[in-house]
Amino acid sequence: MSDFSALNSALSGLLAHQRALQTAGHNVANAATPGYSRQRVDFSSIGGGVIPAVWSKPDPIGRGVEISGLVRIRDEFLEARMLRETASGAQLDAIGSIMDRIELIFPEPSDTGLAHQLAELWGAFDDVANQPGSLSTRIALLERATTVANELNRGAAELANLHTSITERVQVLVSEVNATAARVADLNSAIRNATNAGLAPHDLADQRDRLIERLADLAGVTTRAAEDGTVSVYIGGTALVRSDRAESLELVVPDDVDPDTAAGSVGLKDLDVRWAKDGYPAAITSGEIAGALDGTNRAIPKYLQHLDDVAVSLAEQVNALHEAGFDLDGNEGLAFFVNGLAPGDPVTALSIRLNPDVAADPRMVAASGIGDPLDPTGNLDASIAQQLAAIGGATDRPDLVYNELIGALGVENQALQRRQGIQTEVIRQVDDAREGVRGVNIDEEMVAMVQSQHAYAASARLMTAIDEMLQTLITRTGVVGR
Repeated sequence: MSDFSALNSALSGLLAHQRALQTAGHNVANAATPGYSRQRVDFSSIGGGVIPAVWSKPDPIGRGVEISGLVRIRDEFLEARMLRETASGAQLDAIGSIMDRIELIFPEPSDTGLAHQLAELWGAFDDVANQPGSLSTRIALLERATTVANELNRGAAELANLHTSITERVQVLVSEVNATAARVADLNSAIRNATNAGLAPHDLADQRDRLIERLADLAGVTTRAAEDGTVSVYIGGTALVRSDRAESLELVVPDDVDPDTAAGSVGLKDLDVRWAKDGYPAAITSGEIAGALDGTNRAIPKYLQHLDDVAVSLAEQVNALHEAGFDLDGNEGLAFFVNGLAPGDPVTALSIRLNPDVAADPRMVAASGIGDPLDPTGNLDASIAQQLAAIGGATDRPDLVYNELIGALGVENQALQRRQGIQTEVIRQVDDAREGVRGVNIDEEMVAMVQSQHAYAASARLMTAIDEMLQTLITRTGVVGR
């Protein structure tokens, strides 16, 4: 190797290890940056000549070092696993939030819950049975009945309002998916251009992968990397992002439902997320959107139907007896509970009301089993009121229907919380493993910096030594010449 070749080797060492120092510094600077993947400079030696000549041999000594690449440290299998697990976690969190809000609608056990109010209603019927001629007990009964109907109305209305709010939330999430997918496509384009130009767009890739993680949280996506640096993103096997092109989703909301007059759970239509390009259903099976759809399409209608069953059971049992009785004036009893939104239709939890005619005149409470307007004594019979009070102890009483609702809600929410706890632990473990690969370890970076620093200093010392040799050679050659 000539002295000038040695200078080139020293120069290559200076440049290479200067780049390594810069990379280590970049890693340290981004140690707390969310989504950052540490980078590493890969070196390769510049070997000597290996092609022989006729009258000479190439110099076998190497010619220094070169940077063969700047690598982004990641484990693709762990990254794919993390997308799946975070999507499942987001789905459970979304449905868990909905179930928590449903539980708040039914404050049980408490003195303000429907179970306590039903018990007071049966007690009020018993009071009327004990004092059939007292208007005060009849007024108290009507107040208790109105309270029960209002509580059923409130529960149904809050479930319907929850359905509406989640529908609006899903609309926001779908819009976020579309905007995020468009941003991923833009970054794919920039990354592809940089890759084709021989550059290393690792920081852009980190930004893109962080957006893809958000898409996984929203809609449970999968990915596939291409050789040009781009990443395609799929929902249920259909491409949401392919290279620099992004598709969009849309939420299909039925427009034939009036939430103010919707008859129970049948008024809550299923939401559907479809592809905007062809209207084909998007197979979203995980992520926050999937959890929200599960809440709107299954959980809320399910518990609203249970509440409807309570209202129907209450109205049917009370009305059957009340219509068979006679009021204080000996007139035949009317329906005690009616549909206040659509008169003549079966009652629902949202529509059940105390009959306005009965509510306006406590004398119309049909507590008697004997009907004779000319016999005031017979009208004080309380056999119907006793039977109405006995509903509270029957094996098919509305209270049991309501208790089944509360029990099912509690069991489902408890099971969901256990699943959330397990999934949270799985996500934590996968994230720890992933960060162990891609995360910045300050101690490791310090070691790399010291190593590069000494290598840089050694290359500089080599260059100084060669310079001294050349000076000595030139000086001595000059003396001989004189």
